[in-house]
Amino acid sequence: MSSIEIGVAAFYCMGVLPPHDHPHVYLNMGEQADILCPYCSTQFRLNPALRWNETIPINCWAARA
Repeated sequence: MSSIEIGVAAFYCMGVLPPHDHPHVYLNMGEQADILCPYCSTQFRLNPALRWNETIPINCWAARA
């Protein structure tokens, strides 16, 4: 199981990059400090010190232009 700190509480998890991704699942932590992806078991932890596009480790997000 891996763990990622993220700067937002609501986002999509897609696993790894295509073609090895899993179905894109919307995750919303609500008032919780963390959430577990039901497909890849990645644990996401909210870090309010990060901006919306920052993660630890770095570059663990993808966005559409």
